[in-house]
Amino acid sequence: MSQKSTAAMSQQQPVVELKALNEPAHGDVIEMVDDREHNLAVIYIANCAFDWGDERYKLKDRLLTSRALITQMRERSPAHARSLLLRDSERYLWGRSYVIQEVKDNGSSDLGADVEAEFADGVYQTMKAGFMAFNSIFGTNYGKSNPANPFSALGGGHWYGLGLRHYRHFDRAHLDETVEPYRLTEADLKDKNPPEPRYHK
Repeated sequence: MSQKSTAAMSQQQPVVELKALNEPAHGDVIEMVDDREHNLAVIYIANCAFDWGDERYKLKDRLLTSRALITQMRERSPAHARSLLLRDSERYLWGRSYVIQEVKDNGSSDLGADVEAEFADGVYQTMKAGFMAFNSIFGTNYGKSNPANPFSALGGGHWYGLGLRHYRHFDRAHLDETVEPYRLTEADLKDKNPPEPRYHK
């Protein structure tokens, strides 16, 4: 990481973790939070993650790094794993990076990965629900990236969908350029059509 991104992370990460660990308790199987305080916190966390990726990276690598850093944070402890703020931030960042990850990992075509991305969230949620039910019935611990942590509640698909729309509108044409990622705003939660790109070389 560059000195700039390291400095940003050292300043912002404690704030992000404080928000995530002090959010209201959640105990339901399905939680789709849509209040303004939650949404603003998700926006803040996702935008912080963009600051933590080296600004010298190509856009595709910056998006992958940002998502990976939030995933790592979610795996730190049971409280982190349960956080709906971290879950929704990660879901948004997965929407922005899913196609890139598929092309990188599986050699998929951009078009094939893009079509798959449309259904990926529903498949993921269905599999997660199945694992949650199975583990509850049989006392097992299947389907988790970190078996020491609980599943977060189901939900957050609208954040993934927003991230995927932003990938298509803002990112896809600039993946191999060194540009600042589009930053999520509160207006994005109201508008069906994202505003025009605001990239800066």
